[in-house]
Amino acid sequence: LKEIINGGKVAEKNFIEYMQMCADSKNLKAGTKRVYDVTIIRIRNYDAKCTFETITKDWLDKFVKHEYERGRMPNGVHIDLRNIKATFNWAIDNEITTLFPFRKYVLAHEETRKRCLSIEQMRQLRDAEFHTNPQRESRDLFMLGFYLIGINISDLIDLKPTDVRGGRICYKRNKTGRLYDIKVEPEALEIIKRYKGKKYLLKYKDSSKFNIKHFESNLNFRLKRLVNSENIVKNRCSLIFPPTIIAIRGQR
Repeated sequence: LKEIINGGKVAEKNFIEYMQMCADSKNLKAGTKRVYDVTIIRIRNYDAKCTFETITKDWLDKFVKHEYERGRMPNGVHIDLRNIKATFNWAIDNEITTLFPFRKYVLAHEETRKRCLSIEQMRQLRDAEFHTNPQRESRDLFMLGFYLIGINISDLIDLKPTDVRGGRICYKRNKTGRLYDIKVEPEALEIIKRYKGKKYLLKYKDSSKFNIKHFESNLNFRLKRLVNSENIVKNRCSLIFPPTIIAIRGQR
């Protein structure tokens, strides 16, 4: 306002600052917030002074080309474009800008290869004899996730003994808040008893040093190693519960 009165030039809006404001205003979960933070870093590395006015369709095309030349995959770049688009929508809703470079812009992405096991591979994994406790434990947790119809690992770890009532597990998913009511099959109950916790249904989060990201990363790493070592399937970076369940239902 002072610059306007004095006849000076009004500074253009800094897009990165507004993206940060947009993310802060959405009350995002920690994981989604980190995704925005990574997008901000990538935009800053490409064009730290960009504004709503300078981000045009041509700018988006050049940003995509720049990211591809750095070796990034389409789906990762798609997430950045999605966050940029969300920031523009937020700014329009808050009367910060009327500009919108996405009117005729298509967000390109590619299908991700499904990472799932067949019925026979699941049987091999279930019945395999492993030589170390970490291997057996990783297999058991994967099978438990399968028995609980593809429960997300963070939801599984967050379960408490009070979530088990009348032979069923009732919980709200962390990511969506959706309520689930799942029958606990005997095979699942056996694994739960094997790794029983005190404050939590499973023992892992009872430790004050527990970190879900490290736990999930280590679990996926061990699963890859043990599956490959048993020649169940090659070149598998991780095992995902829901796709496996869907695939097996289709093989019945």
